[in-house]
Amino acid sequence: MNIPAIKGIIRRRLLLNYRVSPEVIQPHLPDNFRTKLVKGHAIAGICLIRLEQVRPTFLPPQFLTPRRTPSESFKLASIRARSPKN
Repeated sequence: MNIPAIKGIIRRRLLLNYRVSPEVIQPHLPDNFRTKLVKGHAIAGICLIRLEQVRPTFLPPQFLTPRRTPSESFKLASIRARSPKN
């Protein structure tokens, strides 16, 4: 399978790492993985990334659909909720 290259903007990223007992994490790893210990603890992590304007590199930016910010979406929902029903 040929996966195309993509282009985009990383708007926000958050990386959380924490210590875990090796005995707790090992059952959750594939059989061929071993925990790497740092001062007797395994390290686990979560990485949250907010991507924007993601597209295949062969498409020009004009093919992107406009995105609303959360505050714009909230305002639009409020206006729709207040408008009279026909």
